[in-house]
Amino acid sequence: MRRTIARALAAVLVLMSMAAFAAPAGAEGSGRGGYGITTQDVTALDFLDRYRNQATGQYLDDSFEYGLRALPNYGNNYQLWNVHVWADTTFEIKNVVTGRCLDDSFEYGFRTVQCYANTYQSWYVTTWADGTITLENQQTHRVIDHSWEYGLRTFGRNNSAYQRW
Repeated sequence: MRRTIARALAAVLVLMSMAAFAAPAGAEGSGRGGYGITTQDVTALDFLDRYRNQATGQYLDDSFEYGLRALPNYGNNYQLWNVHVWADTTFEIKNVVTGRCLDDSFEYGFRTVQCYANTYQSWYVTTWADGTITLENQQTHRVIDHSWEYGLRTFGRNNSAYQRW
């Protein structure tokens, strides 16, 4: 997974440098959902991934019946996520079964909802030397965290194994 993300980020940087010379006039004002992120996305870099929590071993899972949760590895598509790399190198993470995106806000919390291509559904990725990653929401700056005590949530960054996937 770390190599996939590193390749995606490298390709985005190359494409962004090429796009800097070819961006149409006014493109910078056409942001995603009015949050100032350009609509220049890189769809060729989408990839599929599964997210296993380093501390609990549980996988991010989303279904219409039960919603977003963390479960043991069932190897099914409820635990498979399409990852879209935006031109600003943030990521949209969409479940392949439900088509819903990971979303975090102070008002509604951490959940999956219809994808709107906004910063509530945009995630920064920190890659660690051990190959795990931390996913930080672009809007709230909280990270995805899973523990037996508190369950699946977003929380302030503390770089613990509960926040590594």
